[in-house]
Amino acid sequence: MLKSLFISSFVIVDQTTVDFDEGMTALTGETGAGKSIIINALEQLCGARASSSLVRKGSKKAVIEGVFDMNDSIQKILDELNIDGDDDLIITKEILDNGRSTIKINYRTVTNSALKQVAPYLLDIHSQYQTQEIFNVKNHLKILQSFMNHQDDSLLSEYHKHYFEYKKISQKIKKLEQEDLSDERIEYYQKQYDELKDFEYTDEIIDQLEEELRMMKNYESMHKYMTDFNGAMSDKQGALNQINDALSALGHMNDTESFSALYDEFYNQYYSMQDIVDRIETAFDSIDFDEYRFNELQEELFTIHRLQRKYGYSVDDIYQAQTELKEKLDAALNREDVLADLNKQKDQAYHEAYQIASKLTSLREEQGTHFC
Repeated sequence: MLKSLFISSFVIVDQTTVDFDEGMTALTGETGAGKSIIINALEQLCGARASSSLVRKGSKKAVIEGVFDMNDSIQKILDELNIDGDDDLIITKEILDNGRSTIKINYRTVTNSALKQVAPYLLDIHSQYQTQEIFNVKNHLKILQSFMNHQDDSLLSEYHKHYFEYKKISQKIKKLEQEDLSDERIEYYQKQYDELKDFEYTDEIIDQLEEELRMMKNYESMHKYMTDFNGAMSDKQGALNQINDALSALGHMNDTESFSALYDEFYNQYYSMQDIVDRIETAFDSIDFDEYRFNELQEELFTIHRLQRKYGYSVDDIYQAQTELKEKLDAALNREDVLADLNKQKDQAYHEAYQIASKLTSLREEQGTHFC
């Protein structure tokens, strides 16, 4: 129950406090006296969207604060939000003149979504003619579902699944019956399917093929760079021979204590470098340039890219086109059999939907007797 409401600088109200006692409270007054403003303030405490137009002209912010009785349902939500409860529930909303707002529950800042979790247990706000919606037949089912706490949700979800399957198959049958399946059309489908039927690639395989082709395209320049590398490192005047000469010179001072450790370190570094050079040469030698394979890769990737441009750049698009063309060909070449199978599937989907619809109707009729 709402116990009190404090409003400050809200719309046209400067500041006011309204206390509510047990029983019925009626707010009366002339048009423009501010009755609707109190309702608007309560809507803000239930999570309505704030705007700068709600702040009284000349003020920097509006403040609305409501004090409510606590109950077990609200306490449970507060526990989930890690908010301390008390005998009273205090909700405070401040709206700044720039349209931003802050919300607090028991003086703890919360989000608007958190406030909306609590709101259903605070107030029910009904407009002047809202009761007339009861007489609108379109609203009867929603009212009944609310009364039965949506016990029919699972059945309704199952019904929708079979109903939409029924509609999907029905549309497929209609399209097949109306589609032009002349010899020219069948030949066109066959030609498209023939270029897709052997497509068995994944994104990973295509990436591997493109990387292999890229390596082969770069082989000539890599060969030149590798020749330069070998010349700089391994030729008679290369770096390794130069370093080896330096190592030999340093070896003559190896018996001197101050150079012994340095010689060992230099020796290890030289042979580590020798090992790296050997591994670089081995890695390059493992690249086998095969002109036949090079041409094969170019042709294979050209075909893949052509299909991607035609049917879709993703692999999934190509497989979907492959499946659809296969279905069209099957339908064209075995039209009567395909139609018979589709009609059988449609009847099955209809039967499933009808069975669930009957259960749904029985449940709603049973609950409707309690509602009445």
